[in-house]
Amino acid sequence: MRTRAGLLLTSVLLPCLVAYGLDRSRDRNPVLVPGDYTTKWIIPSTEQPATLIGEVVERKSVRGIKGKACVVSELPRYGQLVFDGVPDWRFDLVLDESKGTGTGYDTLYLDVNHRHDFRDYVRFAASRANTDGSVSFYGVLSLLVKRLFPESRNRNDGKIDLVFGNTDETPMQGDVYLRGYWKGDIESDVGKIPVRLMDGNANGQYSDRWVWVVGDSSGVGDAVILDWDRCGFENMKPDTVVPYPVAQPVSLGGKLYQFEPSASGDRLSVSLYHGPVARVSIQPGGSDPIAANASRVIAAGALGAFSIPVDGSMTDVPAGTYNSLVVSAELHEQSGQTWKLSYVDTAPFLVREGEILRLRLGGQVHFCIAHGPEPLRLHRGKTAPMATTVRVGERSISGLHVSSSNGTSDGPVAYVRDAAGLTVAKGASRGDGSLTCWIQVPRQLKPGEYSVECSLDTGPFAGVLQSSAVLTVD
Repeated sequence: MRTRAGLLLTSVLLPCLVAYGLDRSRDRNPVLVPGDYTTKWIIPSTEQPATLIGEVVERKSVRGIKGKACVVSELPRYGQLVFDGVPDWRFDLVLDESKGTGTGYDTLYLDVNHRHDFRDYVRFAASRANTDGSVSFYGVLSLLVKRLFPESRNRNDGKIDLVFGNTDETPMQGDVYLRGYWKGDIESDVGKIPVRLMDGNANGQYSDRWVWVVGDSSGVGDAVILDWDRCGFENMKPDTVVPYPVAQPVSLGGKLYQFEPSASGDRLSVSLYHGPVARVSIQPGGSDPIAANASRVIAAGALGAFSIPVDGSMTDVPAGTYNSLVVSAELHEQSGQTWKLSYVDTAPFLVREGEILRLRLGGQVHFCIAHGPEPLRLHRGKTAPMATTVRVGERSISGLHVSSSNGTSDGPVAYVRDAAGLTVAKGASRGDGSLTCWIQVPRQLKPGEYSVECSLDTGPFAGVLQSSAVLTVD
């Protein structure tokens, strides 16, 4: 007999952890109509209600599966996903107890590629433990997406939500549902705007507040996505997708709103934010290359992340403490080459209720190798990190991304030189915006004192920055 708890194929447009603040509505001035709206459940690509399409069954034998399962438990559970009307479509799976027999099933191995080979299984850690003693797992079943949605452009349209009982007495069974997302329309001064609810932390509820990452403009939680261009959610380009966090203020057209979905996702309330508010703007940049070419500024704090217009106009933000300022700049050279720079200013600042605050961007860029009073020390035959720091004006920053229309900057690069000035080792960042250089020291290098020179190319924003230091190799 099938149970209500089971395998749910959900469509989550973005990963759990999504970057907030690429506010494509900055060139619009939308006015939303507050009110309560209803939503309906939509299947990706088909726009039909959710239907039951299969079940989970227990497998008594692993005969026919290649390789050996890498399990810890002495009592692993074996099963299959079976789909209605597709008898040859069975996905093998294994439930394991990674902490030992009797500790509870917390690991899932799934044959996502349908190859019946333990060596090719994809491992999923438990996503949450449920109050009824069951445990849930999440992941993408791409082969299923391709079969069910041949016209879909997004291979992440099908996500699995696999729920099992957490004791060995519980039969391995469940239901497989074809799932999608909650969709509705919000009234505005330019007509109806399609809205989609996003279960950002994939727990089956749509009203969870975001938890923001300190020092960044990203977080995890539930959100709504607005289709401003009415092109259809599946046709939206990635850089036009903006997740607006639920149950907290969001800035649209200079006004603050709140989106509050019901936990089940069938209703959405839109209201104006009535908490304490301040007004913020960006001071004109003058001749400073960063400030004069600022293209996007995001203030991130406990209440969320808010886009601040770079044209000097005022915008409302919730009063409170902001722990970071995300700055992006775009500079066009006469040669036709375009340079982009972005960084996170990690100096916190307070905005009081009723205050009018003008933020200053840019300033002289300082770059140096980070070390204490003792010389840097590296070990032969090892790859070791060497930190660098960057300040813009008098403010320290975290992470720095520089790119041009001809490619992406390599970040900081380092050269270790001997007394004769010959390069004996090199180092570079890993291309993730980090300000850390990873230096590989040859095993045959003689112990002793060396110099290290580090450089960072910022293009026309501040040129090539350099710093040097003494290091000891042992």
